[in-house]
Amino acid sequence: MSDSKFWANEGEWFDDAYGYVFLARALQTAGKALYPVEWTGREPLTREPLHDLWFQVGERKLLQPRSSVSGSSVVEVRHLLSIHAPEKLEEQPSTSPDVQPLRIARDAWKPASGHRMPRMELTDQSWRDGVEVAARENERRQAALDRYATAQKFLKEAMRDGKLKFVLLPLRGGHQFSPPMPAYWWHVKDVSNRFYRCQMDPERPDSPNVGGDRWIFVDGEELNALLKVAAPLTRPKDSEEAGAIFEKARTIYDELRRDGPLSRASFEKACRKLSIPSTVSRAVYSEKLSEHRPSK
Repeated sequence: MSDSKFWANEGEWFDDAYGYVFLARALQTAGKALYPVEWTGREPLTREPLHDLWFQVGERKLLQPRSSVSGSSVVEVRHLLSIHAPEKLEEQPSTSPDVQPLRIARDAWKPASGHRMPRMELTDQSWRDGVEVAARENERRQAALDRYATAQKFLKEAMRDGKLKFVLLPLRGGHQFSPPMPAYWWHVKDVSNRFYRCQMDPERPDSPNVGGDRWIFVDGEELNALLKVAAPLTRPKDSEEAGAIFEKARTIYDELRRDGPLSRASFEKACRKLSIPSTVSRAVYSEKLSEHRPSK
């Protein structure tokens, strides 16, 4: 996850200057360009989905016994239910044994209190209703995290491939920007640590740790040029629009295939130019490839 305090306080970010754009602003701009409809700007603040409510048996996803769910997830399920379906929130005295408070030596002479309020928990039906709400919330969170990861990937690949120069600035400010830094510093698998607070350490550019002693900035002119040709990845509004996008991709494939063998990379590139997301182009390429395979 990113630093929530950092991403929630945009007014405290370091100023853009001399044609360079702070990496956090660059990410927000890239996200909006890639997802004109869905991007909210709060993607970096999105919490992880609740993973311990279910367990996998083969291809089936089954509900965990409540006793196996972490206390924090139990609290969050109740919180989500109270927000999204408060009419379904019903509680009963807890059937699990109370955890007694720690008693130290100087408390030994005090009698134990016999007037504790019973601990409450969701009824079985409310728990099931809460888990359903949590499942929908998980989908929302995962979609937001996917958008955030895609925006990161967009910037990472642009810097790695030398299409987007980046420079560094000491955290304290009042200093000059560095010369453009080596593009290969972004030739790493995971860069999420660099987006934690948009910092890095030029002495250890490959460090997996978060933070650093320099802010990261990118070339504003090159960023604008990249975003002008970026293909939006907005999801279709309904199944009819989704079907039309798939048919459009199939038509593109058939037209390109007439000129001879067609690689997946070439097909995806052609689709991107027409704002067709890679999830669609890959599915259509696999579908068409299987059609052209000789039957046994």
